[in-house]
Amino acid sequence: MAKYDTSIDIDAPIEIVWALTQSAERRPEWDGRVNRVELLNAKTQKKGTIMRTLGKAWGRPFYFDLETVVFEPGSKCAVVLVGSKGMPFVKGGGTWKYEELGDSRCRFRATQNFTPKDTLLGRIADRFMYQSYLARTTEQSLKLLKKVAEADAKKGQMLGNEAMA
Repeated sequence: MAKYDTSIDIDAPIEIVWALTQSAERRPEWDGRVNRVELLNAKTQKKGTIMRTLGKAWGRPFYFDLETVVFEPGSKCAVVLVGSKGMPFVKGGGTWKYEELGDSRCRFRATQNFTPKDTLLGRIADRFMYQSYLARTTEQSLKLLKKVAEADAKKGQMLGNEAMA
């Protein structure tokens, strides 16, 4: 099973990080694996929403459908895999947690786990490829998330200062 758990401290309020990570339109800005996210059964993210994530992995297009099973604004969200094409996984999901650190800072934690198809090739790839791929691409995405969220926070501060002038 490919499993990865990591976190990153971000110099931005939880509200900004939450809004950024829950926006289907903005996901490609910070998640290099993702080309587009479509909400299939709702206009906004909430418990029960099914979203289709389209992207490329190993140079091949894929999509996976995830159902939101936990939705606690500013605190936590969790999803489970309900369908996919072009991905070798039969089940899985993940959790995003948000922790206030004070001084307009927060910690974003991403936990993911995916079980590959139970074939000889699936078991070999799981052991030698999937784990390292998941780790590398998640780390890249979280670094970009930090950059985008901190830029959004600075923009918000500048707009706030302009409104006060």
